[in-house]
Amino acid sequence: MGPPRERAAGRHLALTPGSGSFQTQYRATVAEVDSWENTWFDVADAALSRSSPEVHGVLFKNLSKVSGSGTVLTVRTFLDRLDALQEEEGEPSREAMALLEKRGLTAKRREEARALLAKVESVELTDDELDTSDQETTKAKREQALDAMWDWFQDWAKTARTVVKNRNYQAMLGLTSPRGGATDKNGDHGAAEDRKEAPSPAAHSPA
Repeated sequence: MGPPRERAAGRHLALTPGSGSFQTQYRATVAEVDSWENTWFDVADAALSRSSPEVHGVLFKNLSKVSGSGTVLTVRTFLDRLDALQEEEGEPSREAMALLEKRGLTAKRREEARALLAKVESVELTDDELDTSDQETTKAKREQALDAMWDWFQDWAKTARTVVKNRNYQAMLGLTSPRGGATDKNGDHGAAEDRKEAPSPAAHSPA
């Protein structure tokens, strides 16, 4: 496995861990959590700030809307506090939960949020703990595809060299490395040698 084959594979380029479909799925799920937070934090804030200020203070203590992956923590905290309020037997808590239910923050809505949080965690787990056998299979397929691509390139390169004679053009196509030597007044490396190699018209003139 020579260096040119490695360069053709793009292995000299930086790769980001966790890239690809896992990262895309993670961002999409976090966006759903963020949307849930934006909606239901505002609903609960509006519903409880005047009618149940004490419950509001407990629910939103050191808790406010954020963005990005931070919403996973804020929504989980919010849901845990709602569950705790539901377990309380005091009248203020019962009235607050009944009002939130009336405003649409039902048990089903909370379950939906829990499902989204679980989905985020499952995506992180899948990305970090891929099965070793799956990794080996993916690596083998990649190597097989790389071999096929390199064979095709070698075939194409040999054919291209028979058509493209100018070494500068060959270098532009990646068929050879730029060579040193004579440079004409226009900066064309090797142009003088290319002209020298070309047959002179005088050589074919009749005597």
